[in-house]
Amino acid sequence: MQKLKDKFQYSLMIISSLIVFSFFGYILLFIILNGYRHINLTFIFSTDAAHGILSMIVATLIIVIISVIVSVIIALATAIYLSEYAKDHFLKTVIIFSIDSLVSIPSIVYGLFGLAFFVGTLQLKFSILSGALTISIMLLPVLINTILEALKTVGNDLKASSYALGANKSQTIFKVIIPEVRDNIFTGIILSIAKVLSESAPFILTAGVVAKMPKSIFSSARTLTTHMYLLISEGSEKNAMQLAFASGTILIALIVLLNLSVNYIKTKMGGH
Repeated sequence: MQKLKDKFQYSLMIISSLIVFSFFGYILLFIILNGYRHINLTFIFSTDAAHGILSMIVATLIIVIISVIVSVIIALATAIYLSEYAKDHFLKTVIIFSIDSLVSIPSIVYGLFGLAFFVGTLQLKFSILSGALTISIMLLPVLINTILEALKTVGNDLKASSYALGANKSQTIFKVIIPEVRDNIFTGIILSIAKVLSESAPFILTAGVVAKMPKSIFSSARTLTTHMYLLISEGSEKNAMQLAFASGTILIALIVLLNLSVNYIKTKMGGH
């Protein structure tokens, strides 16, 4: 009876995995098959929005780099404070509750905050920097939780061994604890990249929709997802849908490329 139950559970897991993979594969193939015909060198390297997407690719990459760097640094510092320094009192409970609550807030709300604070109050205007800082705030709750859960897995024996060898608290954190959770940090970075590349609403409200090559991080710019949204919603081009599919195909390629790059860096740094 137990063997039959195990076989049923195993079969159920296989079937569930195949269903998920089939849906994912279908969506992926549908986008690629409808987009690859319109991809050529002119489409990739032209800065004219009517014919190419180079300016959108550049703007997207800059936003990814800035937002990931800012969010990872702040998230790592926050997680270390909550795990290693903050005492179990009311304030710590409030901070963790607030972080958990921020995870479920819609991205458009973060966009409205970025519009009011970065674009308006700080006078950064519609710019790459406004968009990157807004998305950084949106990434923080997930990153903090990811790193915080990883820090909880670091055994007290490992910390005690470090202290026994004469290391102080900061040395233990940077030489022992952080290397121990390095893989989780890289996992958070990969998830962050995917999140940045998938958003459009916050960027419309903060980075703008200007389809020109950005001259600096203070320039207004259009990301790939924003470009796809505008192509479909406005439909000013005769082949707007085809261009949107082509842009989507490039976006998928960009996600794969960035994830491979992060995994390569992790391997070079000694991660597993």
